Amino acid sequence: MNYESVIGFALFFCAIAGITLYFVLRNKRLEKSHKIKRQQLSEAIVLHKTQIAIRENALNKYHFLRYNLDEALVVQTNINI
Repeated sequence: MNYESVIGFALFFCAIAGITLYFVLRNKRLEKSHKIKRQQLSEAIVLHKTQIAIRENALNKYHFLRYNLDEALVVQTNINI
C-alpha cells in the first residue's frame, strides 16, 4: 500500500464522517425546534379547549326560548292597537 491510497482513504473517511456529523447535528436541531413548536401548539390547544368549555357552559345556562319570549312579551306602550 502506498501513501497516496492511505491518504485517499483517510480523506474519504473524513468526508463521510463530516457529512454524517452534519446531518446528525441538523437532525437534532430540527427535532429541538419541532419539540418547541409542538409544545406551543399543545398549550394553545389547552387554552382553546378551556375557552370552548367556558362558552359552552354559558350557552347551556342560557334558555333561548324563555329569554326570547320574555323579550317578545314586554309591554310596548307606544303601539296602539
